[in-house]
Amino acid sequence: MKNLLFIILFLTIIACQTTIEKKEQYCSQTEKNGYNINPDSFLAGHKYFNKLAKINDFDTIYRFEGHGGWGEIDYICTIYKQLDSAVYKIQLTNQRKNPDRVSIFSEKVLSIDEWKYIQKKVDESNFWCYNYLNPDIGCIDCTIYSITAKYKKTTRTIRWSLGKGEEYNFLRGLGVDILELADYPMPKIMVYYRKIKDSIAIDMIPSDFNSNTIKRFEFKSGFKGGEINDGIYYLKIHKKDFEKVNDIEMVVEFFNGKIRTTTEKEFKE
Repeated sequence: MKNLLFIILFLTIIACQTTIEKKEQYCSQTEKNGYNINPDSFLAGHKYFNKLAKINDFDTIYRFEGHGGWGEIDYICTIYKQLDSAVYKIQLTNQRKNPDRVSIFSEKVLSIDEWKYIQKKVDESNFWCYNYLNPDIGCIDCTIYSITAKYKKTTRTIRWSLGKGEEYNFLRGLGVDILELADYPMPKIMVYYRKIKDSIAIDMIPSDFNSNTIKRFEFKSGFKGGEINDGIYYLKIHKKDFEKVNDIEMVVEFFNGKIRTTTEKEFKE
């Protein structure tokens, strides 16, 4: 069994090395020497700095980060291989200033199939030759995302801001894949409501709504008159029907192509 595991690991490493070397042969000199930063430099001052896997400490590592200019999101999700072993791990830190000042650190072991899945997705994204490496992200105090990948001496960091174009959709999907492997909580329905005489006005959105991971969403309701405007589902009902709100479904499509349906809700008056 140990010999079989060693053979699988050896073949995986060889295949990955060959893929990167082949792809770099077709990169232009500009792309190969594109803007690169020290990804670890952004971790200074982080609450979990001493626990975080550092890019420069491993031969192979993948990291997806999201940082909101006003603190609405702050997560770092890293997949890495333990040095001199066949152990693959994923690590997630999730800090939020709003609404509840949540701060989470988690780590777990991945299977070799999960590891190879991410390697394949990185390869399919043309990541090693991706030419969107311009450090000018064009905004101040906005939400910034980045994906960093390292294999031996080759490191790439691609950064983009919220609202950037469709050319980043595959990388957005790759980011969702990484978060899902870390058991990052998928959105539930946030229900904001206010009483108006005998009626109740309701606004609904996905919790932690993040247009960088969610491609589209819709609500399935038995009520008439509901509509989505500016990304918010508006509905006005009679107060006697308030309990029926629990039956409303939300369908979310992520940028990795996966679709999730939920009735899980959080109510806020």
